[in-house]
Amino acid sequence: MDRKEIELLHSLRMLIVGDCYSENAMQTGTGWNIAKDCSCAVWDRGFLKFLESLDELRDILDRLNKL
Repeated sequence: MDRKEIELLHSLRMLIVGDCYSENAMQTGTGWNIAKDCSCAVWDRGFLKFLESLDELRDILDRLNKL
């Protein structure tokens, strides 16, 4: 990760960083990583796979909306 990516993650208060999951994040589904406090989620499989997995997006959004 470069400096801009790290700054973005910090400014968005995202606790998920690449393949290094902190104790505050968990992997769900086939490409989603979600903060345990449900404050954010990150897709890590690329845009085409994202479009092919929109059913998982609905589940993630449901989790995030339960804040």
